Amino acid sequence: MNNHLIIPEELFLLSIDHTGGNVTKMQTKAFQFALSSSILMELALLGKIDTDTDGLIIVDTEPIGSEVLDMALNEMQLHAGVQNMNYWLNKLNERYETFVYALLNGLIRKNMLKIEHQKVLWVFSKLMYPIVGKEEVKDVKVRVRELIFSDELPELHDMAVVSLLYYSGLSYFIFSQSEMDSKRNRVEMIAKMDLLGQHVGERLKQELDLAMAMAGSVMIQ
Repeated sequence: MNNHLIIPEELFLLSIDHTGGNVTKMQTKAFQFALSSSILMELALLGKIDTDTDGLIIVDTEPIGSEVLDMALNEMQLHAGVQNMNYWLNKLNERYETFVYALLNGLIRKNMLKIEHQKVLWVFSKLMYPIVGKEEVKDVKVRVRELIFSDELPELHDMAVVSLLYYSGLSYFIFSQSEMDSKRNRVEMIAKMDLLGQHVGERLKQELDLAMAMAGSVMIQ
């Protein structure tokens, strides 16, 4: 079976707690929009979508063979026409739970994850997803870290991953705070090489600022 990981799968695996398989990080606004963004980035790398002065356009409708990516491509075809980044991020985010289940199933089929039931307070059961393919997850971290701690030019795939983590505020999946402080210029430089990532970053910042403002107003009330 082909165990090549697409960007949404790498992001998904990085978010899972490696000690027990907890998926609570996936419930944050940052992760939800990052996942939608990662799908668009992968479609762009595969030449399925492109950007122009007005927004995103579909340039190739042939199926890819990835359940998640084909679902997203079909969704975009249902709303054909040039739409801006905000539109597509919102539209894909509406299907967030569907994408999550598709990613889970795909990673289980690739033997990257397994399903376990864990008792909560010895009564209630919840699903956990321990990582089986730990070497693949390690490879993602090592690859990105080696890129940041070197002067090498990034491959397009890694450029997109760095851009995604940086703009979504999820760099802590790979770097400690002290590492980010020391390598912020390098991370930011690579993140800005990805034009789609910059568009995504602007949208993510808007959404996260809005979410924080709403949370603040609720606390004041």
